[in-house]
Amino acid sequence: MQIVLISGFLGSGKTTFLQHLALEIQAQKLHKIALVINEFADIALDALPFSESFTTKAITHGSIFCTCKTGEFFANIHQLALDGFDYALVEASGFANLKGLQAVVDTLAKQLELVWLDRIVLVDAAKILKWLRVAVNAQNQIEMATIVIINKIDLVSSEQLTEVKRTITQLNPQAKIFCTTYGKVNLTSCLLPAPLTTDKPLWLTKNLREAFLTLSIKQNISIERLEAALTSLDNKIFRAKGFVVAHDQTCYIDYSSRYVVTPVSHTENLGKLVILYDISLIGTKEILEVLGEFLVEADKY
Repeated sequence: MQIVLISGFLGSGKTTFLQHLALEIQAQKLHKIALVINEFADIALDALPFSESFTTKAITHGSIFCTCKTGEFFANIHQLALDGFDYALVEASGFANLKGLQAVVDTLAKQLELVWLDRIVLVDAAKILKWLRVAVNAQNQIEMATIVIINKIDLVSSEQLTEVKRTITQLNPQAKIFCTTYGKVNLTSCLLPAPLTTDKPLWLTKNLREAFLTLSIKQNISIERLEAALTSLDNKIFRAKGFVVAHDQTCYIDYSSRYVVTPVSHTENLGKLVILYDISLIGTKEILEVLGEFLVEADKY
């Protein structure tokens, strides 16, 4: 079985890219593919859109490169290999520290014949330079990549894009770089086996103090007021996402570099909003105060 690892810091567009890649491989009608989606929070939101079209495994509440979740990841990969899948497309948590990848590869190699293909890392063109200053995880994801996709380039100037490219090249001169919007890059014809090396030094000393809140949201909220509240937290939170009811319609809310509202039919985890953040940038109390008008009483404290 061949494994493609897709990573990238929070809000970079991994899930949208994963959807494009999965559909491209599926269109070839030659391969049996499965998706493994890892979310740091305690509920699976990103896996829901894929569950009807693909065999999908969700691993929540931690990173697959942390000892707390590697066992669950091993079990899922082992079962997919036994079930005869040709590809496992693995979306790592946005908080993933890829320096733990070597141990995962070594352990799986003892049990299964796997081919690890390109390590694809997405970056948010509008936010990556800021996140590199505060999160070592964002840096080592780029350092470990064989392919870096600079996403959301419509949100930056040509000068800003040049600076992003320069920074990525400094961190990883060997990586292939693609630039796009909405994760649209066709890589199915150029994915190659990728030997793993982890000897690149870290030049950043600040470690991420990652955290999440899973909040219960009232029915029929104002989309516009929620956008204003989340925008006021910009540069303090990494991402907000969830399924809410607004104006009598179920919507998927996604906030990182842009605020996106998508009407959906999902009912699982309805009324749940996940906030991902660093406790050194913002405290839980401030988040709850800003979002207070949208929360059910039990989640206000």
